[in-house]
Amino acid sequence: RSVPYRVVCLLGMDDERFPRSSRSDGDDLLLADEIVGDFDRSAEDRQLLLDAVMAAGDHLFITYSGRDELTNTELPPAVPIAELYDTLGAMVGPAALGHIETVHPLQSFSEANFIAGALTGAGPFGFDLNALAGAYSVAGYGAAPGPAATWPDPEPTDEIELPALIAFLAHPARRFMAARMGFTVPELGDIPDDTLPADLGGLGAWALKERLISGLADGYDIDELVARERSGDGLPPGALGDDDLATAIDTATVLWNAALERGYDREAMQPYRGSVALGDVTVAGTVLADPEQAHLAVLTASKVKAKQRLRSFTELVFLSALRPEAEWKSILLGRNPNWGGHVAVTMGPIGDDPEKRRHEATAMLAELVALYIDGHEAPLPIPCETAYLWQRNVGSDRDKAWGKAREAWETDRFSPEFDDPAHQLLLADLRPMRALLGAGFESYCRRLWGPILPLSREKKL
Repeated sequence: RSVPYRVVCLLGMDDERFPRSSRSDGDDLLLADEIVGDFDRSAEDRQLLLDAVMAAGDHLFITYSGRDELTNTELPPAVPIAELYDTLGAMVGPAALGHIETVHPLQSFSEANFIAGALTGAGPFGFDLNALAGAYSVAGYGAAPGPAATWPDPEPTDEIELPALIAFLAHPARRFMAARMGFTVPELGDIPDDTLPADLGGLGAWALKERLISGLADGYDIDELVARERSGDGLPPGALGDDDLATAIDTATVLWNAALERGYDREAMQPYRGSVALGDVTVAGTVLADPEQAHLAVLTASKVKAKQRLRSFTELVFLSALRPEAEWKSILLGRNPNWGGHVAVTMGPIGDDPEKRRHEATAMLAELVALYIDGHEAPLPIPCETAYLWQRNVGSDRDKAWGKAREAWETDRFSPEFDDPAHQLLLADLRPMRALLGAGFESYCRRLWGPILPLSREKKL
């Protein structure tokens, strides 16, 4: 390192990698009594860096990861590199730093990689032909702009699994992105909190309610479930968790009593496996249902929103087409998303006799499959909750339907549906509610929700 070199390259000088930590493992007794002259890996790395910088004769190259590859969050360099950067800034001035620093794009298919002189030197920085093709595709060269652009035909399918159909109806854009574009955008998890909680957050309170409801369905007494919760680590210590526990007990008790009134019995549920032929396409899947009560029942601490309704309806029409001899109903018990409290949503039965039931259920299922096929040919402008709120209100008050749908799509203070990465990628031009309506949204709402709402009845618990 004391020998001069014409070119010195220091690669991967990331903050988490350099310099090495002085701390080793806790069994090193010398760490408890450090004195001047003890070995210090961090100080040694800094000295190595200084030696390398001073050894550079003509060129010094330093690289580090400036962006998180998953979230694109800006990352700092290692502290000694930041100090070197500040020193260079004082030497050449802030205006000249741009001549010695190159910020590379995160993706290899970025357009900047293939523009002569955009990054380094006189020519383009990138040389990968596949990445170049990706840059052309992203930039839209040679393609018609906006909605006129077409997608290639999807691979033909002769069988659709019921879970795939349900997943598509709950989020058509996300399903298109996964099936046709071959990738998904993972959801970022929360930073783990290792502090002692004083109360449960929203997710923790929901999980507590789900555990109590599941325990009641398994046959345990509420006092036994409360004792188990108090003995575990799911609650804040001592009396701090009493209010959360009391709220969870009230919720679980209300929902469980409502379930018992409707004949809910988890042990009586049986799997019905089969397939329903719809012309050239077959829908195959398994549905859990109680043959004695002739119902499909879902008991949840979650809000009863559009995606839960879609799942219950899709399973109902599938089972009614598969086994039309029974007058199947779908019962959905959960939190009321509109006026608070809890709600029971009942769907069905479909048709007055087995023949009508098979015919009507098959026709409804065929329309869902038609939407599935359309949604794999091109992204459908039918965000789940927005579409439900529109169709629920448009028959009686179009202005109310506009306001409810626009709030869910654009302005919801917690999570507007447009903020979903799949919507931002595939429906970027449809951010305003007027643009969404102009893309055929209203027609798709009628096709999806038109048969569901007349079959649905709600009762506040």
